[in-house]
Amino acid sequence: MQDFIFFQPLPEITLDDKADPTQIKYAYYDGIKAYRQGMRALRDFDLTTVSLDKIHQIDRERNNLHSQIKRLGNFLGITDKEIFAELMLTQETLEKYRLPEFHLVSRDDLTVARSDDRLNSIMGYEPDEFEEADYQLTDEDDHGNQYATANDLKKGEFGILFERSVRCAVRSPNPAIFTTRGNLMPMIDRGSEERIRRAKRFAADHGFKLLHYSEFMHEYTEDIIAIVVDEDTFQRAVNLLEQNRNEYGIRLNDMDPEIVERDWQESQQYIEKKLAELSGTLGPFARIIYDNTWNKTHTPKYRDQEQAIIESIEKQGYRFDGDSIKKKDNFTEHVSRKGLKSKQRRQMERQTADDYPESEKNPFKKIR
Repeated sequence: MQDFIFFQPLPEITLDDKADPTQIKYAYYDGIKAYRQGMRALRDFDLTTVSLDKIHQIDRERNNLHSQIKRLGNFLGITDKEIFAELMLTQETLEKYRLPEFHLVSRDDLTVARSDDRLNSIMGYEPDEFEEADYQLTDEDDHGNQYATANDLKKGEFGILFERSVRCAVRSPNPAIFTTRGNLMPMIDRGSEERIRRAKRFAADHGFKLLHYSEFMHEYTEDIIAIVVDEDTFQRAVNLLEQNRNEYGIRLNDMDPEIVERDWQESQQYIEKKLAELSGTLGPFARIIYDNTWNKTHTPKYRDQEQAIIESIEKQGYRFDGDSIKKKDNFTEHVSRKGLKSKQRRQMERQTADDYPESEKNPFKKIR
């Protein structure tokens, strides 16, 4: 442990008129990467197990790497605010500031079109600048107080995330079935509406800009609600959030449970109404399939459990057929059921192959 270095220093580079700008750019982003790796290693390490001298050594390593990054960045014309944002975003959350539930949002999080700043810089490409006039837009919180809004981030800015909400098409575990036909359904969880209210209230109460960014992809939209900060405003925002959790906290235990429950019931009523309108041939399974989509949206590992949903529906006497779910008595058993495990298909093949002429045997082969 004595020899472990958390923040690896960069090789020294001479910065003069003969310096290769491309080499400097690579070194700058290598420094950002080294800083991110150091912060992650430090986050997972128990500092109570080492001496005070080792803690001071880690601080010196971090400050040295920070100085190298700043020197390279300034040579490239990158401002101190931009460098501050880059380094803050390596922390990913506000855990260091006793606010681990708050995640940070970068410019690159907002659009795939912007791509990676490192690549953009090396290729000499920079997306269209955000127009200053757009920052003059205003809105009101639930108390009628105004705040400025933004739909993008400038260089040197980043966001403190309050809510990331998703609307998407409801899909069944069987990929052949596209249930809501382009009508996007909200995939919210408890506290979503209140987190949005709190972000607006924070912006209105303390003069911060509210970032509301929306991105649309095929059958999927995502809204990001965050407070815009930079080097000058970050510490003030953090202090206000820590000191006023009851007003602006985003954990469920920071909120009034009656308000959270009221919002939740209203959202569920809306969802039930939309499912009734859009369920079509899904009948009683519309809610099961919505819940399946919700779980995939919030818990990626849940995808491994999709087969259990298929089996649950089949046990109730139904089957997947094309773009609908039908009673089993409406089909002939030898017809393929998409979504069946290969083991189940092979078993059905053995049971039914002898019932067909030689030319028609193994009707399942074509779907493998």
